[in-house]
Amino acid sequence: MTSKNKYIIIFFSFLLAIILAGGGLSFLLDKLLHLDTYKEQILAETQRMLKRQVTYEKGLFAFKFGPSFTFTNVIVKEKDGSSNFVSAEKITFKVDLLPLLEKRVSLHEIILSHPKINLNRDDKGVFNFDDLLEKTDSSVSVHLKEIKVEKGIVNFDDRSVVPSGLTTRLEDLDLHFGNMTRGKKCRIKLAASIGGAAPNKLSVSGTVRIARKDRPLKESIADLHIKTDNFDVSQFWPYYMAHVPFKKVMGRFDTDLNVKGKFKAFTSKGEVRVSSLRFDYPQIFHAVLTPRNTHFRYAMELTDRDIAVKSINLTVDKLNVEGSCSILDLHSKDPRIVAQAVTSTFRLEEFAGYIPYGIIVDDTADFIEKHIKGGTYKLNEGRLDGRISQILHMELGQNYNVLFIKGTVDKGIVSFGPQVPTFNRVKGDLEMRGKDFNLIRMSGNFGTSPFTLDAKLRLSPDDPILLSFHHENDPTPSGGGLASWSGARKIPVFYGKFGVEPGRQWIHQRL
Repeated sequence: MTSKNKYIIIFFSFLLAIILAGGGLSFLLDKLLHLDTYKEQILAETQRMLKRQVTYEKGLFAFKFGPSFTFTNVIVKEKDGSSNFVSAEKITFKVDLLPLLEKRVSLHEIILSHPKINLNRDDKGVFNFDDLLEKTDSSVSVHLKEIKVEKGIVNFDDRSVVPSGLTTRLEDLDLHFGNMTRGKKCRIKLAASIGGAAPNKLSVSGTVRIARKDRPLKESIADLHIKTDNFDVSQFWPYYMAHVPFKKVMGRFDTDLNVKGKFKAFTSKGEVRVSSLRFDYPQIFHAVLTPRNTHFRYAMELTDRDIAVKSINLTVDKLNVEGSCSILDLHSKDPRIVAQAVTSTFRLEEFAGYIPYGIIVDDTADFIEKHIKGGTYKLNEGRLDGRISQILHMELGQNYNVLFIKGTVDKGIVSFGPQVPTFNRVKGDLEMRGKDFNLIRMSGNFGTSPFTLDAKLRLSPDDPILLSFHHENDPTPSGGGLASWSGARKIPVFYGKFGVEPGRQWIHQRL
């Protein structure tokens, strides 16, 4: 027999011995560790560690690919014993064998089958599990590697945001945390339904590199993919209502997001679709926005100082908006907002409510809202750069300079009341620069008379507005228009008055 064959025979003989010994050891341990024999001791030690009443129906031991302990119909009571904290049809603990020799319990895996977990936070912000996170003195250290939850239910009752309690319920929860070791990448997979009037789906997958033991957990680094389906944001309104200036948001959100980074410094990009949206922000929009469908894609970054939405592509029904927005000096008392945008063409009659009057200087906003009645518009360039205090008070000082708008109009309609001929079929360029509302290379009809126009409207009682009309000859006067005029006329128009020629009945009507 060659030396090589000898070693092969010895190897397989050793392997067979291990297999037979494993079977014998399993039999022996099954006899020695019949758990029901030690039920009182197990319950007493578990209750001492958890500081809660614990019961179970039956305990089983197995030795397949390592020792495991299974307990059925487990109930862990709240500290005061009034209700259940955790209950489960079955809990299985899989233990690594070698660390036991070093007085370390290394739980390779915990599996909770059909658990029901009741969490709560009181009005002082204290969770019902806070005491379990406190460090305890023990000669035996416990290390948990993986945890699985199969078809679980989690109820979270939060009285810190609503005195009567705000309840969030996760149903059909499947959860897997793999390799839960400090300093290592932990695998995460979660799928659940969020309880409510209609089904809400939530899924999370990816990894989290858990911070080392000498670093706080908030320094863990995540790389997660998050999806929601029919997610109702209104039920979480109490959590963010104190941090936003608008009223309660209603709507159903389908999201597909990627998030990378730490808790307070991360990047994110993704896609969001919203149905049945209701957005009410009266300080900015003079109408409640209720689009049928809203869809946007974005890419953003949060740092310790700023939040930058580097790109956003938003579609609201037939209107498309592309741009970017940054909030700088995020944690200061007066953050700076820098934004830019362009839009597709849109009909004012359909989207008048989407004009952000609250960030336009008052006189200009008043003129647009009262007198511009229709047309097809397009924003070619929009820029906003100012502190929040400036944006909220555009009427003060030179705060109006934080906004610049440039666009086009076609088939526009401008009305100054029933006694003044309407500007109609207006076409040209629009520019809002500071307090000036500039009309560039405009053409259209005044009443029934064609005109061309370049004008600067400074809507202030101290500054006259000069409109330069260039009338095209029309030998057939009609409708109180300008058809009887010939050549070019310069018409000085002052704040609150519209004048063309002495003797006309509609010369000095209030705008």
